[in-house]
Amino acid sequence: NDGSDSKEPDLDIECYCEQPAIRLRVKKENENKGRYFYACSNRPRDEQCGFFQWADAETNGHRNKEVISCSPYDYLS
Repeated sequence: NDGSDSKEPDLDIECYCEQPAIRLRVKKENENKGRYFYACSNRPRDEQCGFFQWADAETNGHRNKEVISCSPYDYLS
């Protein structure tokens, strides 16, 4: 990725569905504003697996076993 905000799947990161995750940026006004994260790319939202991983987490392209299960929409405004 080139650092731009992208909703295109990232082929290096997979969600729990074993599909390419999408990279999003936090838009809410909080300490994480502007920080990138990966989320399940399935649509509609109710078909998502709940995958969430910070883009700056060191995982070598694998799912982080310490990933918390929450909605990526908690970070979007």
